[in-house]
Amino acid sequence: MDIKEKPNIVLIAGEPSGDILGASLMRALKSKAPDATFHGVGGALMGKEGLNSFYGIEELSVMGFAEAVGRLWAIRKRLKETLSKIEELRPDVVITIDFPGFNFCLEKSLKKT
Repeated sequence: MDIKEKPNIVLIAGEPSGDILGASLMRALKSKAPDATFHGVGGALMGKEGLNSFYGIEELSVMGFAEAVGRLWAIRKRLKETLSKIEELRPDVVITIDFPGFNFCLEKSLKKT
């Protein structure tokens, strides 16, 4: 697979498990494209790999239905913000990791643009 010399990559992980997977993926991508740039949402591990984060992963991480309902508007605001930032960056690829409730909505919105 050919990889663009300086790919602009967006990764979105909304949970600690996604942060682990995202950091591993970033390491693998950097081995093939050392000049890649990474933007998106992730935790400390992805940050150590060079993620330019839109905001902290803790903004999205919720436990249980009650907490999710209580933070619904804040999460919706972050969804719109994330979409706007992706549209502004015009990345070569957007990779979503875990966190289906948020990421499926994001993917659906991206398909419309």
